[in-house]
This record gives sequence, C-alpha cells and structure tokens, in this order.
Amino acid sequence: MSINHFGEYLLSLGGRKRALAVPASKGMSIYSFAVVPRKNKDREIDGPELQSAVSQAIWRIFDEARQRLGRRLGISELDVILLSARIMSVKIDGFRVMNPLGFTGSKIELEIGQTLAERDFVDVISSRLSKDEEINLFFHPASAHARLIREESGRSGFILAEFHEGKTRLYRVEDGGGIDYLSDFDWDDEKFVSGVADFINVSEEAGRQIVVRYFQGKLSSGFSKRLKNIFSDFFQGFHQGIGAALHNAKIKKTAIYVASRLFGRADKKVLRYPSSSPDIRFILPPEKEEIAFWEADLAETNVELNKLARQRVRWLVAGK
Repeated sequence: MSINHFGEYLLSLGGRKRALAVPASKGMSIYSFAVVPRKNKDREIDGPELQSAVSQAIWRIFDEARQRLGRRLGISELDVILLSARIMSVKIDGFRVMNPLGFTGSKIELEIGQTLAERDFVDVISSRLSKDEEINLFFHPASAHARLIREESGRSGFILAEFHEGKTRLYRVEDGGGIDYLSDFDWDDEKFVSGVADFINVSEEAGRQIVVRYFQGKLSSGFSKRLKNIFSDFFQGFHQGIGAALHNAKIKKTAIYVASRLFGRADKKVLRYPSSSPDIRFILPPEKEEIAFWEADLAETNVELNKLARQRVRWLVAGK
C-alpha cells in the first residue's frame, strides 16, 4: 500500500475527531474472552482487584495476538502495537453484570475487543494528522462487520469472507462468540470480473456491469442460463480456497457470509456449487464510515470499565 492511499483509512467522526480503519494488510481486531480466577470467591471485588484483572486480560490477549499478527505480516512481534482495548461485556461465574464492583464469585470473565497494527503504519498515519486532529477510535472494518452480523443474527459459528487487495480474507466467529482472523488466499471478486471479461471477450468495465446485473437478477433468463456455468467455473477458485482454509483449520461444517458489492445480496442459486460446499450467503458489506459510527456508539457503553481499559493500554504500551 503506497503512502498516497493511507488517507482513505482516516475517517471523520465530526469536528477534530478521527477514526482509523486499520486494513488487514497492516493489522487486525480481535474479540476474545479472558477468564481471571479469584483467590477468594467470597470477597467482594474492589477497584484494585478489577484493575489487576483488566490488566491481566488485556495483556494475555495482546501477547498471543501480536505473535500471530507478526508472523502473518512477516515482522517482529515487537513491531506490533496495541492501539485500543475495549471491555465488551463482563460476567461473574457465568452471570453478566454491568459493573463487577461489589460482586463475589470465583472468576471474572471479560470479553475484550482489541485492535493491533504494524508500528510503521501507525507512525505514517500519525505524521499525516494536522495539529487540530486526533484519532479517537481504532477499528478493523471486517472484524467489526463480523461482530455486527453476530449481534444482529444472534448466531455464532460462522465465517465472514471479505475481499481486499487481491485476497479473500476470512474471519471466524467461533461458537462461543470470539472473533479472529482465520486465513486468506489469492482470489477476490475483481479477479473474478477480470477472468469473466477475458473469457467472454469484453472490456473489464463491461464485464463488471454484466457480473453486477447477473447477480442482481436483471439479465434475461436465457442469457443468465448461459452465464451460470461460466460464472460457476470462475467461482471455483473461491471454493478451492475456502475448502483448503476449512481443512487447515479443521472446520467441518459452517456458514460462509460472502461480503461483496459486486455480488450483492444474490440468491445462492445463481451459481453451481461442489457437493462439499459450505452454506454460502451473499451479503452487502457496510461502508467503513457506517461501521466507524457504529463502533463509536459501542465505545459509549461500559464507560467506566473502558476508561480503565484505556489506562491499562497506555500503561502496557509504555511498560512493554
């Protein structure tokens, strides 16, 4: 990604506030659960204990995640920085509470959302900010989209496939609700368009219009029938990549949400699928700005706990 493209990841939240949409090629967001056992289950949770539990949970998740991100980006884990951490929910012995202070129990369970990024990327972004701008929100659009699907559908145990920079990137929403980057492979909707355009001998723009109209069901039935086999053949690259990813992750059966503006909300019957194909559902991805405002609203929940989380992030980054 050239420096000229960095500006598209800085989004306005109004006034001098900015959101940084971290691309998958430079970082990630994860939503994970950390359980902190308590030494005395009958003692009420106080401020110092809660601070310690939040610090432990944030560091435990970050330390493991930065190693994986470093390997994926081919950089040292020391060049991966923690941009933000948010407390999404708290449970005491399995029961959800708004504020754990004063409660008793044997364990504190924290759902934490973290955004991590390559240090050089953040440094370049920071250098582009004017003196009256500040970044108030860090997020990874695809991970946030996966969480939005989880919240709106009420389901977990699925994979979100999004296309970015020539790759299909997969995000797994586990049965327990955790969200993490799964893997990627070299195929995307733009390559699909290019292949189709070459095959039917039209310009890429004409091929794009045909693809969009086909998936929208706006072509004649006769033309659509002829295209179905062609399109299904060019979609094999996606099936092969998905099949390899599921095999490597030892996932036997799952739903795949395919987010693409080219494919839109197409009915899955528009294509032929291998007999081993997972349950594929085409959806429209929200705009980054829409996700940013949704994330900003979420940041207003658990205010006191997230104030504590921000303090712990600053302490961890400074101390590590």
